[in-house]
Amino acid sequence: MAVYTYSNSDVDFSTFDIWSNAGYTDDTDINLGAIVSNIFPALSITDVSVSDFYNRSLFYGNVISTGNGTVQVTQPYSSATSPDSLQILNVDYSVYSFIRLTAVATYPFTFSEWRTDAFGGGTQISTSANLDLTSTDQVSTLNFYAYFV
Repeated sequence: MAVYTYSNSDVDFSTFDIWSNAGYTDDTDINLGAIVSNIFPALSITDVSVSDFYNRSLFYGNVISTGNGTVQVTQPYSSATSPDSLQILNVDYSVYSFIRLTAVATYPFTFSEWRTDAFGGGTQISTSANLDLTSTDQVSTLNFYAYFV
């Protein structure tokens, strides 16, 4: 998973379009309220400032089925089940210690592994259908592919 970690100072607005699911592509129209509402759990900050991001690590990424099965986020929240792909909510690691991705094969196929690229390409991440990711696991992996055989 991709993880963006802020230090205890110098939060730059240009970093929000790197990780935020709020959909920003440049720094001209950033709305901190929209950014914090796209974090799980949503930050309940009335007067949001960039200093609220100090010392936070935030997850961003996607979970993708390569066919013959479904994928889902099951911790810390429960997403819809998808036969294709899901954008994972920006999870705040200062609140939750891990994210669990779950893959379920469609009969007669079986789950094989999680990989960093489609259809068995890239690097193997795990052979467990439940993949738990902490703030130090796969910090530069943006897409998690469930591979079924």
